[in-house]
Amino acid sequence: NATRSFAFEGQTYTGGTRVISEFDLWYAEVGWLWDFFRFWGDRVKIGTLIEWSGARLDVSLEAPNLVPAIKESERYIAVLPTGGVTCSVRPIKWVELYAEGAGLPAGSLGHFIDVEGGIRLIPTRYATLFGGYRFMEFRAEDDPDFVEVTLDGFFVGGSFRF
Repeated sequence: NATRSFAFEGQTYTGGTRVISEFDLWYAEVGWLWDFFRFWGDRVKIGTLIEWSGARLDVSLEAPNLVPAIKESERYIAVLPTGGVTCSVRPIKWVELYAEGAGLPAGSLGHFIDVEGGIRLIPTRYATLFGGYRFMEFRAEDDPDFVEVTLDGFFVGGSFRF
């Protein structure tokens, strides 16, 4: 139940109304990493990170107990360029510990932050397995409307390089 009244897509949902919501997020990124500081035989690297981050957010709200019932949905799409820093330490040839963070501040319009850290296993020059912890936050505001999404948690994945 909604604890207070709010508006979504021109419909007002009164406090105490049973509201069913659905939230789907699709996210993709493409980036370029440049390690320009290298120490101890390339075992420690510090550099910059440039990424294009894209997201599609599908949101729907439904109040089936109202007469007439209300159901509204909206799709938001955003593609943002971000920049940041990266650091990695390779204790042995095929294991790398890393941390990286990128973002885009937009003043009163909002911000995007993407920070992660973890371990990469590099069995070949072209393939990587990785896992760690990631924190992402997106906020866009055009008073009085806003959208805010925060995601964090553990992850695993893989990548191919060329």
